Amino acid sequence: MAKRKALTDEELRQLALDIYRHLVFTDRHVPPSQQNLLPSIFLPLGLAQHKDLAKTSGMLYEYYSAQSAGGHGIRGLSVRSFGFPIFFSVRSLSRTNAKVVWQYYAQIEQATAAYQERDHDRAREGRESGASGGAGAGEPAGGTSSRKGARTVHRSGTEDGADRRHGRSRAGPTRR
Repeated sequence: MAKRKALTDEELRQLALDIYRHLVFTDRHVPPSQQNLLPSIFLPLGLAQHKDLAKTSGMLYEYYSAQSAGGHGIRGLSVRSFGFPIFFSVRSLSRTNAKVVWQYYAQIEQATAAYQERDHDRAREGRESGASGGAGAGEPAGGTSSRKGARTVHRSGTEDGADRRHGRSRAGPTRR
């Protein structure tokens, strides 16, 4: 079995952030009912020397940049297996380190949710003050707020936490 490289606390924190930013695919992105597909997603798991890796590790993961030539297969076609990416390499974390990563991930989610809530509240206050009458300071005539962020629209074009680009909500991977 491959030896796991011990990650520092800063590297674990960065991994959690990269998972949140959708730069990393983990075994947690695969629903429990489809865990049998892991050897088709992480191809080294199909090899004899790595068969037990999925059972003994706390988390399997790989960066999307490592996905079969950067995510492009033959003639620019994306390589996927049953709707999941295919990786020719796999990294693993111990159960202890995986627990730390998911604690950091939860902190990132909480901080982001708090920030989005504050932004949403500020936008609501802007709409309410703009609806009360004439143009206020910094507003064009007609009382319409020119402030950006009157509603939360994410880079994928969806509102309020949905991330349709990856086919999942911003809630992220499932936890075990």
